[in-house]
This record gives sequence, structure tokens and C-alpha cells, in this order.
Amino acid sequence: MRNKDKKTEEILDADQKIVKEPSFGVHKMPKSYKTGRFDSVFHGKKDTTSANSVLEEKNKQQLNSKGKKIGFLIVFFGIIFISGLAYSAFLYIKNPEANIFNFSALFERKNVIEDPTIEDEQVVEEVIEEEVVEEEIIEEEIIEEEVVEEEVVEENPVLSEINDSDGDGLNDLEEIILGTNLLSSDTDNDGFDDLTEVLNLYNPVGSGSILENGNISEYKNEIFSYSIFYPIAWEIKALSDSTSVNFFINQDSFVQVLVEENELKKDIVDWYFSRFFEIVDDSLVLEVDGLEGVLSPNKDSFYLTDGDKVYSIFYSLSPRGPEYPNIFRMMINSFKLR
Repeated sequence: MRNKDKKTEEILDADQKIVKEPSFGVHKMPKSYKTGRFDSVFHGKKDTTSANSVLEEKNKQQLNSKGKKIGFLIVFFGIIFISGLAYSAFLYIKNPEANIFNFSALFERKNVIEDPTIEDEQVVEEVIEEEVVEEEIIEEEIIEEEVVEEEVVEENPVLSEINDSDGDGLNDLEEIILGTNLLSSDTDNDGFDDLTEVLNLYNPVGSGSILENGNISEYKNEIFSYSIFYPIAWEIKALSDSTSVNFFINQDSFVQVLVEENELKKDIVDWYFSRFFEIVDDSLVLEVDGLEGVLSPNKDSFYLTDGDKVYSIFYSLSPRGPEYPNIFRMMINSFKLR
């Protein structure tokens, strides 16, 4: 029994010698593994190809980082530049006369006002001084314009001819049209002054009707059967239907005869009131060729009616005023319905 036990022990001892337990060694990963860098050794030499690739990768990363920074700066300054152009365009639209490229001039006044080191009273004084200077400039311009206008009026020979040299009531321009003597109130020495004869349709330079005067003629409207005297020096222009006839004195003024229907068959006073909403003064109601007519208060228009139609005679004045007021009254007095 002991021999058997001893034999068993010997067998176990033999097995222990033959079978050995494996031993494991614990190895740590190199630090270069975490960073992605390895130093390989082949045949006792370092792998330079792997090292170069790592450096190239690092350089690429640095270049990419610089490129991103440069791109950001370009975008940033581009936004500032575009914003500046947009604001300059806004300032130009608001004030086209301003120099949009002179930013110091544009903001000079604003900076002065916002500068806390400058007192408000000084700013107000500057503004007042500027307004005073502008008012002085405007006053000087107005004075210069008035002087020029006065000089033109004084030197204009036509206006001086409107004077009534002989004091007979006809101005000098009318005397020239009629051929009367500018220095004699009674050109034909018949005891009646020239104005009285003209208004009563007599010849101021001789005997007979004013139509005997070679400077006056008669216009006859065949469609509406009326006639009127006029100076032959005036040009006549009529519409094709003869409702309007103009006697042109010059480029600035003319006398017009207009015909229209008297739809409500009113007398001339009522018609005048319905047209102009004015009550007619008795002194302005005149009788012409047996018909009542109304002279306007400023004496540049005359209206009369035969019941069916209204005849209007207008004096379109020149900017200088009525140059031929008595000739116009002569035309009114000569108007006749046939």
C-alpha cells in the first residue's frame, strides 16, 4: 500500500516536470499608438517612410487651419465692404448732392453734435449763423432780381409808348393804330376829341364813319349773321364752324368773339348770374344795337344775347396789361346782329 502510494507520488512528480503552466507577460501599448505615430524598426533601422507621411499629414492639417483663417478674414472684410457700399448708396439716395466717398465730410456735422465735449450752445450758435448767412444770400439775390426787372421796365420802349402824350384818353399805341396825332387831342379839329369820336364810331382823322378811316375794317360772320369793326393790322383766325373768331393783336394778346347756345333762353343779366354767380351792377349793363349786354367788372369781357344765342367778346390781355382798351370798347360798340 505504501509502495502504491509512493509510485503514485512518483508519477505525479513526473507529470509536474513534464507539464508546465503557461506564463503570460503583460505588455503596455506604446504612447505613439494613441497619437497615430509609430516608429517601426526593420532590421535594426527606423522606418523613415512612415515618419515622412506623418509629417506630411501634420503639414496638411496646419495648411488647412491657415486656409480656414484666411477664408474667415476674407468673408469678414467682404461683409464690411459690402455694408459700406450699401450705406453709401443709401446716403446718396437721401442726398444726391453729397459726396458719398467723403465720409469725413458726411459725418463731420454729426460727430460735432454727438461729441460730449462741445456744449449745446455752441452748436446752436453755429446753426443760427448758417441760417443768417443763407438769408443774407437769398435777400441779395432778390434785390438783384428786382434791380434787373426795374432796369428792363425802364429801358423797354414799348411800355413807354403806352403813355397818353396828348391827354385825350387814347394811349399812344391806339393813336398809332388809328393814325391820329399823338400830340393833338382833336386830330381833325372838328370840335370833338379823338376818344369821343372813336367810341361813337366816327372817324377821328376826318369826316364820316370810322370805317372811312383806312386803318379800320369790318368783319362779317355769315353763319351767325353778326358784324364787328377791327383794326386791319390785326390778323383774323376763325374756326371752321365760325363759333370762335380771334383777332390777334400780337403773340401775347387777342380779341375773341365766341357764340354759344342760350339753352334756358334767359336774358343776359340772369344768364351772367347763372354763369358767374355775380350780381350785375347797373352801371355795367350796356345797350348795343338795341340789345342789353353786360360788361365784366374788369372791363375785359362783354356778353349779350338775342334770346337764342349768347355772344361773348373777350379781350385776352398781354402780360403788360390792356394795350388797346379803347379799341376794344370800339369793337363792342360796333357789334351788330343782321
